[in-house]
Amino acid sequence: MHSFCLMFQITEEFEEVPVQSRGFGILDVGYRSKDEAWAAGGSGVLLKTTNGGKTWIRDKAADNIAANLYSVKFINEQKGFVLGNDGVLLQYLG
Repeated sequence: MHSFCLMFQITEEFEEVPVQSRGFGILDVGYRSKDEAWAAGGSGVLLKTTNGGKTWIRDKAADNIAANLYSVKFINEQKGFVLGNDGVLLQYLG
């Protein structure tokens, strides 16, 4: 039996950015373009950035969705989806 050990050095630095997630965790981020991304989280939290993640704003249209939002996927810049629990599926309309 062989055993492998991977040795690597992390060279990227991360910067902490405050977001208005109302105290709920962010579960996924999907990029629509190099600058625009959407983040989804618990209790219907949906956030958007248009500057590559430097600042985020909450999309209040999702505030009344009684579901955790788990996954954000963009097929291209015009078509994207957010998947949540209990069959919640949101479509990006632009």
